[in-house]
Amino acid sequence: MLVAVYMTQVALMLALPLGLWWALRRRAGASWRLIGVGALTFVASQVVHIPVVYGLTALLKRPDAWHPPPALKDLFNAVILGLLAGLCEELARWVVLRAWLKRARSFRAAVTFGAGHGGCEALILGALAAIALGAMLCLRGGAAAKLHLTTAQSDALAKQLAAYWSVPLYLPVLAAVERVVALTAHVALTTLVMQCFARRRLWPLALAIGWHALVDGTAVIAMARLGIVPTEALVAASAPVSLLIVGWSRRVLPREAS
Repeated sequence: MLVAVYMTQVALMLALPLGLWWALRRRAGASWRLIGVGALTFVASQVVHIPVVYGLTALLKRPDAWHPPPALKDLFNAVILGLLAGLCEELARWVVLRAWLKRARSFRAAVTFGAGHGGCEALILGALAAIALGAMLCLRGGAAAKLHLTTAQSDALAKQLAAYWSVPLYLPVLAAVERVVALTAHVALTTLVMQCFARRRLWPLALAIGWHALVDGTAVIAMARLGIVPTEALVAASAPVSLLIVGWSRRVLPREAS
């Protein structure tokens, strides 16, 4: 049963962005170029984001590094990780829209660009989930015996297998639902960044960074203190706000294609 649930998770995570892209192209005449540039923008943002996170983590592990008080550790992590995500991704959107997509200034362009950005993330995570499922199936089927592992490595692998195959059935489904919420947020955030060019102001970019940091930071501190189910519930609660942002941007941005 759990295998079927994991397969459903993978299918949903892969089908969601592809289905959205097809719908935007078929029904709204969206540009594949905008979708592709949005996807590349996500990849570019992670080329900066991931090394910065790893570098900062290594720096804070140094014996002589400053550390927050234990009571504030979770809050510190939430603020730093939330801000890093917001800065890297929203600045990447702004730079690409300003320097590369100078003619993309409509609401439809913003939605398409955001769908490419968030859809790329969903596809990557879906592909990783598929690889993990395939690897775990092989290891459960006896492939681990051919790896010539040490006793310590075998014990560690056994624990990983036990953890993977003992999760509640609803957790993989929650992971797929999270992609819906995240994709909605990516579209909303892109429409906010696009407002910078409609209004000729930078405060919508600051608002996008702040909203992104708040959602991600809330997830970080909730995961540390409450666990996965309350965290997913809190993240899902952000979806109506993202939809309100999309509706607001629709009234501000020109609707015709640019």
